[in-house]
Amino acid sequence: MAFLDRDSLRERLDETLQRSRDDTDRQLEALHTEVRGIQTWLQDMSAQLELLAVTVEDSYQRGGSDVTGYRQTLQRLQHTIREHQVPVQVVLQKGKRHLDHQPDVCLQTELKNIQYFWDLLQGKVSYLQEALGE
Repeated sequence: MAFLDRDSLRERLDETLQRSRDDTDRQLEALHTEVRGIQTWLQDMSAQLELLAVTVEDSYQRGGSDVTGYRQTLQRLQHTIREHQVPVQVVLQKGKRHLDHQPDVCLQTELKNIQYFWDLLQGKVSYLQEALGE
């Protein structure tokens, strides 16, 4: 009788462990999806800032002095960046918590890239602010 109870307990434990592994896999996949979304947004925002920087430089080289439209574009982009600051930080924190429990070289690299491109965005914004006299 005790043997049956042990088998039953062992089976329940195995089921619980499998559900836990499946849960962890789903959470990791959801995290990777969030990371890819942030990476795509960062690339898009970086491209928009780069385009604005090139446009501003071209305008200055042609002797243009009216930068009002460029300032408005920069302000719109800055607003979008501020709106995404919390989601970016949340994904970084989730990723770091995951890495504390389970090492994942791919995720670690992706998180480092997100932090790098986030910092790069901040630098591009600062450059444009200086170029536009803000």
